[in-house]
Amino acid sequence: MKREHELGQTAEARKRTDRDLRCIGWGLVLLGVLMPALVTVENTGIYRTLMNGIYQGQEIYVLLAALKLVVLNAVRAYPHYMGVFFLVETFRGMELRRRLLASIAAVGILIPGVYLLINRIYGIRYDFGIPALSMIAMIWVLAKIDFSFVGLMKKGLMVAFFITALQFLDMMPLLWNFPFGRGESSYDIKLVSKFLQADSFLQAMATIFFALFLFMSVLLLLLVVDENNIRRISEQKELNEHMLMETRMRILENRTYMELRHLVHDLKSPLTSMQALVGVVKLSAGRRGDQTEGEYLERIETMIDRMSSMISEIHTRYALIFFLHGRSLRFFLYHSTISGTVSFICGLSSTTSTGSQILISSLLTSQSYAKIFTPAAFALFNASANSGCVF
Repeated sequence: MKREHELGQTAEARKRTDRDLRCIGWGLVLLGVLMPALVTVENTGIYRTLMNGIYQGQEIYVLLAALKLVVLNAVRAYPHYMGVFFLVETFRGMELRRRLLASIAAVGILIPGVYLLINRIYGIRYDFGIPALSMIAMIWVLAKIDFSFVGLMKKGLMVAFFITALQFLDMMPLLWNFPFGRGESSYDIKLVSKFLQADSFLQAMATIFFALFLFMSVLLLLLVVDENNIRRISEQKELNEHMLMETRMRILENRTYMELRHLVHDLKSPLTSMQALVGVVKLSAGRRGDQTEGEYLERIETMIDRMSSMISEIHTRYALIFFLHGRSLRFFLYHSTISGTVSFICGLSSTTSTGSQILISSLLTSQSYAKIFTPAAFALFNASANSGCVF
């Protein structure tokens, strides 16, 4: 039941995470549609920089205008590409083949859909060239990798580096004859670069920044994958240790319960014999008419019955503790610190009978306990004396 409860909590947490990711993803996709109205070519001053370069004849203005355009395109692309990536992340609970098909459908519909909406609303034609196709392929490849144990910040940063790296491909003059940088602003920057004979400088800058951001994105991807694997292995190890601890505690409880049953049987056997002997002597005294001796024998018989009842009470109380407190005791012994566990056991012993206190004490000092727990656990029993807990 406990394991089923933990699995239910994990599934519920995953549903909440997926719901949050969907909200964030759709919000970012909507923000991507609004970005052309918030960040424009005019307020970044790209063409003013190009005009200064033409008037002064300096190549540095071309490089500056190219950097501004890369930043503009990257900032515009971040929201909808990251939004689609987060939406694809919500498919990780599916079987691999279904997840890949769902990822292809989501990416193939949403990204072109955003481009069409921007064209219809603002009249801006986003070039759907190799960089855009590369980013779509990147999201599809990342959908095959499990990032469930890594935070959104690291995953988003990884995608941002890769998007920025691909934007520099549009600025490379060597890719003029290929489907790179076919947008209006990119084309104008390349024309001015050719006019000022700054193609070599622009190519060098674009290549250096492309290699730098691509290296950072790949490095971050490897770090994220390693972190995800380490966290998954750590969680699996913790789960295995927890299951092993539960199994050992059940074995210990069963053994203690069986030993108690044998103890109760061994204690009751002499009492049964005593009751039989007292009954014979009492019968003999009744024949002789010795009332005083009969009264003494009745008292002895009453004390034997009381002792038998106390022994039975020990067995009954421990059985109750076994069923009601067994899981709680395993939980505290596994999860609590030493001082916290001592407080729990002290509280338990202070509210139970003397027989239950004896059982708890025997549990902590038994050889079975010594085989199961680490040496640090033996401080439990020693610390109990210092904390005022008497067993």
